[in-house]
Amino acid sequence: MRLLGPLLALLAVIPFAHAAAASTPQKETKLQRLTSLATSSARSGPGPISLSDKSFEDLTSAPRNYTALVLLTALDPRFGCHLCKEFQPEFDLLATSWLKKHKDSNGFFFANLDFSNGRQTFQKLGLTSAPVLYLFPATYGPTSKPNASPEPLRYEFLPVQHQADSVSHFVSQNTPFTLPVHRPVDYIKPLLFISTLAFLALFLTLALPHLLPLLTHPTLWAAVSLISILVFISGHMFNHIRHTPYVGHNPKTGAANYIAGGFSTQFAAESQIIGLVYAFLSFGTIALGMKIPRTREPKKQGVAVAVWTAVVLMLFSFLMAVFKVKNGGYPFWLPPLMGRL
Repeated sequence: MRLLGPLLALLAVIPFAHAAAASTPQKETKLQRLTSLATSSARSGPGPISLSDKSFEDLTSAPRNYTALVLLTALDPRFGCHLCKEFQPEFDLLATSWLKKHKDSNGFFFANLDFSNGRQTFQKLGLTSAPVLYLFPATYGPTSKPNASPEPLRYEFLPVQHQADSVSHFVSQNTPFTLPVHRPVDYIKPLLFISTLAFLALFLTLALPHLLPLLTHPTLWAAVSLISILVFISGHMFNHIRHTPYVGHNPKTGAANYIAGGFSTQFAAESQIIGLVYAFLSFGTIALGMKIPRTREPKKQGVAVAVWTAVVLMLFSFLMAVFKVKNGGYPFWLPPLMGRL
């Protein structure tokens, strides 16, 4: 009678032990099957597993003692999914970086399901756009969390340049896995940079003895300074900042106005006119002060002085007339324009 109680308890435990023993090989067989599938897929090169509707169901169904990152995409040109084409290389980079270090996947699988091979899955999940990235964490085993849910986690695509790094951060937040991102080294840019530096060094070595006298010539810098001054005092920056119209129009007659009244506005044509006036005034001043005194013939010198003096007088008269348009209360004028345009 004393042995009857333990015997009945043993008989009650045997069915549960048998069920557990029967279910464990099934789970292990699923993991082994997926590992074998990933290994065979990697023979043509490390990368994600290509899925169908059936294999997607097999991979994502619970229970899972592994983690899967599944990309649902639409790469066929008929669908015109630009984001799919942009993200696919980043996803392939993640898979390649992981599989190069973990040949047997180590319990983490990368998989692709294209719309052309998985229409039923897209319809079942109610997906109307692509790409969609799901993370299926382990529901039991050493890499699972306590009370892990079999439901997948969806990755939200962010407007970042390198999506692979963002996905790696997303995975590390939700699983114990840390996905490395090993981008191939781009040797073109450093080689191009070094080649450019070498070319510039060679060019400067050969050309500098010939360019140095020109670059240090005072006339060159005088011309550059004069042109810069003329550009900026004519109002070029004002036009660039305010996006002023080229000309205005008289609302009564419809005629074009080249000079805008008032100090707070101007036309682009106005700044060009003023720039040309200042340029001729500069040339006249240079001619009267530097060029004409070098003329040895008195008659030519007298004619040149008269001509350039008349040019300077007319241009200053025009400038004062323009200023009177800008400021109607300005009382001064200079002949021959008598203060009016």
